[in-house]
Amino acid sequence: MSPAFPRYTTFKPGELEQTLQQVAPGEAGAAAAAAAVALSNASFPARPGHPGRLLKEHACTVSYPDGRDGACRYERLGPAYHRFDFTHEDGTRLAREWWTRPLENTREAIAYKAGELAPLAFATAVERERKEYFCRASESHERKKQPERYQMTGERAKEIAGKYALCRPVGSALLPVSPPFVSLDVVNQAWREVGDRRLVVACCNRLDRCWELPRLNPLYKDFPGMAPHSSTASTASTAASIRAAAS
Repeated sequence: MSPAFPRYTTFKPGELEQTLQQVAPGEAGAAAAAAAVALSNASFPARPGHPGRLLKEHACTVSYPDGRDGACRYERLGPAYHRFDFTHEDGTRLAREWWTRPLENTREAIAYKAGELAPLAFATAVERERKEYFCRASESHERKKQPERYQMTGERAKEIAGKYALCRPVGSALLPVSPPFVSLDVVNQAWREVGDRRLVVACCNRLDRCWELPRLNPLYKDFPGMAPHSSTASTASTAASIRAAAS
């Protein structure tokens, strides 16, 4: 015998009680509705400052490894199925992370978990920028090649696309002064060891055949003057800001 209402349905507050009363009118329906309320209260008891019902969505502020803040939008998709969407301070989406274990039904627990996942979302976004922006070889509707920025041959750009190097701003360009590094963490450590604040950490842009500052880098937390003004900042304006910060 099939049930009178769909299984695995998520009800808004008050909907389950109303549905039960419609299925079984009279005292039976009222008793079933009361039992549903009691079960809900037992499973998710009210707390001081707590809404007393299941939190399906929440938004909070998080901090990223580059020293900047951003936002996280949380959605509860199941008892052990939680989604966190992270954005940077300028509203740019970073990454989506998942938590597949039970999570306490409080805003404080959600915000705490968002803070724990924020560095992972940042690292995911760093790798996505490296692969999808710096390693990109073909034009798109949103992005066209800029021949005026070429610093190397197409073959060389293909070879080192998405790799990092210590660079020196010279005019409107960034010129490498170190071998290429595969890891951002390793090149950041090399930058600290060299100790020359006139140098920057850049990544090889295959489409434009040049070296360019990554938009995301944990190094910007301690040395914000190195960071580009925005994801679309020109190399010339970026180099000017670097020289100003180093002087």
